[in-house]
Amino acid sequence: MKKFFSTILAGLMISSLSVSSAYAEPLGGFDPGIENLQGYQEVVFLTGRPILMKGTVKTSVKEKDDERTEKYTYKLEDASGEFTLSRSLSLTATLQDNYGQTVEVAEVDSFKETIKLGDATYSADDKTSEFTQSIIYDNKPAVSYYAGNMAYRKVYKGDDETPDITVDMEGSSVGYDQAWGNTETRTMNYYISSSDSKGIQGSYTVKNSNNVTKDIVYAQNQPTQISFRGGYMISEKDESVMEYSYDINSRVGSNSLTLANNPKFTRLNVPELRDTSGHWAEEPIKILASLNAISPNAKNFAPSLAISREEFAKAVAVVSDIVEEETTVRRSKKNQEQPLFTDTAMDSEKYKYVKAVATKGIMGGVGEDRFEPKGELSKAQAATILINALGVEALAPNGAYSTGFKDDYSIPYWAKDSVYMARNLRLIDGTENGFFQPNKSLTRAEAASILNNYIHYLSYDLREDFRERIVNY
Repeated sequence: MKKFFSTILAGLMISSLSVSSAYAEPLGGFDPGIENLQGYQEVVFLTGRPILMKGTVKTSVKEKDDERTEKYTYKLEDASGEFTLSRSLSLTATLQDNYGQTVEVAEVDSFKETIKLGDATYSADDKTSEFTQSIIYDNKPAVSYYAGNMAYRKVYKGDDETPDITVDMEGSSVGYDQAWGNTETRTMNYYISSSDSKGIQGSYTVKNSNNVTKDIVYAQNQPTQISFRGGYMISEKDESVMEYSYDINSRVGSNSLTLANNPKFTRLNVPELRDTSGHWAEEPIKILASLNAISPNAKNFAPSLAISREEFAKAVAVVSDIVEEETTVRRSKKNQEQPLFTDTAMDSEKYKYVKAVATKGIMGGVGEDRFEPKGELSKAQAATILINALGVEALAPNGAYSTGFKDDYSIPYWAKDSVYMARNLRLIDGTENGFFQPNKSLTRAEAASILNNYIHYLSYDLREDFRERIVNY
C-alpha cells in the first residue's frame, strides 16, 4: 500500500506489470514535497520568499483492521545550511467501506515543527495547530481512483522579539493506481500572515505530482547475425514535479522543480509470427503477443479470424493485471470450489482469466450459467468489457444522445454508454465511412488494436488528465 494519499488496490498483481515498490512513493502528511531515491525537497515561505529545503523523511506505517497509523520525521536544510527544519507528525487514519468505495478520515495524534531561519526560530505544535483530511477511494476492476481534501492552520510561535506567523492551507488531492502506473497530484493554497501588521502578509500555491508510468518501447538490435531483429520492453519511470507561485508583501514569483529516478527496463518475449508482417495491426499484435496477452497459434497468429470470448477474457485480465496468484489449498469435497460456469472447466488453461474478469464484473456469461468460451465477441460487447474494466460508464451523457456513428440506431441499448465512452477515450474507432458495426464479430487483429489502445490510455491518457492538465510545469 502507498503511504498517506495512495489508493487501496484490491487483488494481487502479477510480477510482469506490477509497479515496482523499490521506487519512491508519494509522501503522506500535509506538506507538499517531492522526492526521489536521493532525498526529499520542500519549499518554505516563512521569510516571505521561497526557500528550498532538502533532506530526508523517515516513515513508519502500521495497519490493523480498518485503521492505519503513520509517523513521519523530517530533517531538512537549505543549500547554505543557515536555514533548518525539523518536523514530526503522527496521525491515525480510519477507513470505512461502502458499496465498493472506501472513505478515509485522518486525525493527527501529535505534531511538532521547528524552523530556524538565521537568527529567528519558529515553532508550531498540535496545541496551536489544527488539521483535517478525508479521502474517498473508488475501486474499479482495473483502476482505483481517489480524491481527497485537506486543510490545516499552523501557528508558528517566534521568540520574544519575533512576531508569530499563521499559515492557513486548503488543498485537494486526486490520483489513481493501476497496472500501468499511478499518479497523485495535489493542489494546495496557502494564506500567510504575521501578528505584526507590518510583517509578512500574502498567499502562495503549491502543486505537486508524483507519477510512476510503464511504457512499452521497441528496442532494435544492432547486429544482423542474431536470431531476432529486436523486441519490446517495458520502461518504468518514476518522476515527481512541483510548481509554485506566490504573492507575498508585493513580491510575486513562480518556479518549478523536477526529481526523477533512473528508469527500469524489463525485456519481453519475442514472438515468432510469420503471418503478421506488413499487416495493418502488426505492431499491436506483436505487443500483445510479447505480453502473452494474446497467444499465437504456433508461429501463425491468424489475424483475420474471430477472437474467442475466452481469448479476449485472458487478454483483458493480463493487460489489466487482475489475475490473482494461484495458491494450493486442500479442501474437502464439501467445500471444494465449483466452476463459475457450467461450460468452463477449472483445469482449463484460461479458466483463471475467465474467473478474474467474471468475479470483478468486467465480463459476464451468456445466460444459464454459461460463458461460451469458444464463442465469438461483438464490437459492442468488447467496448462494454473495456469500459467495465475502467469503471467510467457513468460519465456518458444522460438522456437521449448520439454516439456519433452513422449506425448509432443499431447499437444495443445496453452497450450505448460504453460505446460512447470507448470512442470518447479513443479505445475503439469506427470504419472509414463512420460506421461502428456493433454486431460485427471482433477479429484477432482488431482485438489486438483496441487492447493496445487500452494500454495506451492507461499509460499516457490517464497521466495527462491527472498530472499535465493540473500541473503546467
